[in-house]
Amino acid sequence: MGLSSVSKIEFRAIFEGKGEANISIYRHLSPVTVNNMLMQTKLAGRIVRFQDVFIYAPLGIRVGVEKAKRQFKRGEIAFMSSAGAICFFLKDASVRVPMNPLGEVSFGMEIIEKCGAGDTVLLIKE
Repeated sequence: MGLSSVSKIEFRAIFEGKGEANISIYRHLSPVTVNNMLMQTKLAGRIVRFQDVFIYAPLGIRVGVEKAKRQFKRGEIAFMSSAGAICFFLKDASVRVPMNPLGEVSFGMEIIEKCGAGDTVLLIKE
């Protein structure tokens, strides 16, 4: 068993009324954040769209900034500590607020791009 198999955690992201996406979260990118996510009984939130740069959903998790960065590529996933929210980047971007990197969308980016304000997302660990 390699290190990547220990670090990689697969989730299904179910966007109500839109479809599903598969996402890969890597524990080594933000271990405290990922551990907090895994301890939650339900990871769900209502989508907020930030222009055409990213969508995010508050998950009710409170954790500080950890291994944060400001540059993200399309398809990457991050955690915005200030909002307790998971972020899905729709295009390459440089953000003002540093975010904890989490992983990437492995399948279903087109579903995520269709999501807008008021839609909901439910994350289910595979």
